[in-house]
Amino acid sequence: MRREKLSSNAGRQTILQIIQKTTALFQDRGIDSPRFDAETLIGHAIGMNRMALYLNHEMPMKEAELASIRPLIARRANREPLQYITGEAPFMDIILKVRKGVLIPRPDTETLVESVMKWWNSCFASMNPLISEDEKTLPSMLDLCTGSGAIPIVLSRFLGTRSGLCFAVDISEDACEIARQNVALHAQGKMKVLNGDLFRSREAEPLPDVSWNLITANPPYIPSSELAGLMAEVGKFEPRLALDGGSDGLDFYRRLIPQSLVRLTAGGRIYLESGAGQAQQVEALLLEAGFSLSGRVRDLGGIERVIWGQK
Repeated sequence: MRREKLSSNAGRQTILQIIQKTTALFQDRGIDSPRFDAETLIGHAIGMNRMALYLNHEMPMKEAELASIRPLIARRANREPLQYITGEAPFMDIILKVRKGVLIPRPDTETLVESVMKWWNSCFASMNPLISEDEKTLPSMLDLCTGSGAIPIVLSRFLGTRSGLCFAVDISEDACEIARQNVALHAQGKMKVLNGDLFRSREAEPLPDVSWNLITANPPYIPSSELAGLMAEVGKFEPRLALDGGSDGLDFYRRLIPQSLVRLTAGGRIYLESGAGQAQQVEALLLEAGFSLSGRVRDLGGIERVIWGQK
């Protein structure tokens, strides 16, 4: 009997087969988006985007490629966040560097950024004297609890040449290091990152003693008693420092809001992110502190996610 010559690819698993096996594993581990995560990790390991994976589904995988994929799959199967494994996270129109020890930016926070953009557009359109394209009144902004730098970087890019003084502060040195890398990548050095606690710098360079047009913050707002019940990706891996908001989740707001009022220009605003069910309480703290106007903004899920106050 004539024997067929075996192909050099015989017995090797294809990209599609590895995707299917990884997807099944992730489903078994309770991961929310198993197929997406499988494709993202496999593509990250072998240098292909998801479209390239689709176009090469039947391509047999080399052992060296499988060896590079296995540790990534093991980490995700242990519920480590996808963003920590790949080292990056999308936020609006940019890709940010992230790593363990730094809060992963989320779509919820995009609501805050979009709300600020809407306010600024109205200011420019109405020739509001608070901010203009005149060099003397370029908008100044300060972001607290900056994490990866997501909020101020996107806002600085939005303003472009209209951007004035811009600082970002975080109590975590890990977060500051990553934020500086992201600034270098995306903000072209238009902003400075300081390690500090609210308005107090821990570095030789102090935070400028100026009145800000805008203060933003995505603070820790999860009640301490709820931390143990968080999904594994958050509770096991993301920094507690960026999550724990105290007994009712409002500790940070009680510290920040009164201090912010005296550091804003007349007509300046503060924009804050909050957790589900907290917006009314945060708004009450703003009005109690002396803010003249306030409002709430819902995210795409219908949750009142952003609260703003105007001096």
